[in-house]
Amino acid sequence: MPTARLSAFFAAVFVAAAASAARADDTLATYAFADAAPTLEATHDWLAAGDEPAIILGDLNTPRREHPDGSAWSFARTSDGALRPERGERWEAAELGVMVQRLRTYGYVDAFRAVHGYGRKEVSWAWAHGGGWRLDHCLVRGARRVRLCEYVHEVRRAGLSDHSALVADVVL
Repeated sequence: MPTARLSAFFAAVFVAAAASAARADDTLATYAFADAAPTLEATHDWLAAGDEPAIILGDLNTPRREHPDGSAWSFARTSDGALRPERGERWEAAELGVMVQRLRTYGYVDAFRAVHGYGRKEVSWAWAHGGGWRLDHCLVRGARRVRLCEYVHEVRRAGLSDHSALVADVVL
């Protein structure tokens, strides 16, 4: 298995794990979001404030769907794209605020999409019966080049985690 090596002492590295809003029970999801919203909003503000090279890597538990044009839907939306009234616009803004769609303005790129574009569909968390989402991300600001960004599904399939590992090679 590949090993990680960070050789740039000037990069800020932020490892994230956001509470899941992808729950079938809306009551549980609403409570999970109430806990996650301030964290997601503060994370966005911190990431947007600087201009030094930075990497945000981890389980962001979003988005619900990525589109070929680079846009995304959060879990505030139904599977057909309607905004759920019980979740609303703050939920949508908080989730997408830590995604490249809202961080691009501040110089961030999605390392996986920089390598593969939006034509490749990938799953980093999967249901036992199939399907899933790309919830784990590597967002980078100040990269001269992203050489590699791949999911290692064997980690999830072996039961070591419920998420696939993410390996990235970024030149800062």
